[in-house]
Amino acid sequence: MRSPEDRAGIDFAHLDQYTAGDTALESEILDLFLSTGRETLDAMEAGIRGEAWSRSAHKLKGSALAIGAWSLADRAAIAERMEDDEASRLAMLADLRRQLNDLGHVIRNRIGQSVANKR
Repeated sequence: MRSPEDRAGIDFAHLDQYTAGDTALESEILDLFLSTGRETLDAMEAGIRGEAWSRSAHKLKGSALAIGAWSLADRAAIAERMEDDEASRLAMLADLRRQLNDLGHVIRNRIGQSVANKR
C-alpha cells in the first residue's frame, strides 16, 4: 500500500535536497506553496477564458515541481495547454483544487510531525 505522501504526490526526498533537513525551512516552503497555490487557482478561475489561465497554470506547475508534487505538476501542465473551453477548464480547476487540498492534508501532517519531533 502506498503512503499518503505517495498518493498525494509529494516527494519529500526531492524537497530535502533544497532544505538539507532544515524542518523550519521545509515548513516555510510548504506553507508558502499552499498559500500561493490557492491564489494561483483563484487567478485561474478569474481568467478561465483567456491567457491568464495558461500563465497561472504554468506558475502552479513550477511551484509543484519545486516541492516534488509530481502529480499536481503533471495536471497543471495539461491545464496549461488546454483549449479555451470553459466547461473543460472548470472541470480541470475542480480537479486541481482537490489535488491541492489533498496536498494540504499531507503537508499539515508533515509539518505537525516536524514540530512533534522537535519536542
